[in-house]
Amino acid sequence: MEIKLNGKEYAVRYPLNSVRALERALGKSFLQIGAEMESGNASLDTMIALIWAGVLHANRALTIDLVSLWLEDCHNLAELAYGCGREFKESVLPRLMPAEADGQETEPAEKN
Repeated sequence: MEIKLNGKEYAVRYPLNSVRALERALGKSFLQIGAEMESGNASLDTMIALIWAGVLHANRALTIDLVSLWLEDCHNLAELAYGCGREFKESVLPRLMPAEADGQETEPAEKN
């Protein structure tokens, strides 16, 4: 998914460091964040933080407050946030949830 913030296009991605930053910023686990977005009752903080975390990989110096300022004139904030929520769910949950949760067996992780 691509979004435009402050006149610049960003690919929305959720690598592990972005997910960790999101958890720290909100004080919630990735599962709680996903459930909040899926319920349709996400707080404004959650929506803005999810957008921020999705573009954080492109610029680690971005802050939630700066992204919030960029979103000030956004007329489709909920639509944008829930699009990021879908991206979050599709990219993060399959990587971080145990396969047993889906009824599949897991293989041992490779060790270096």
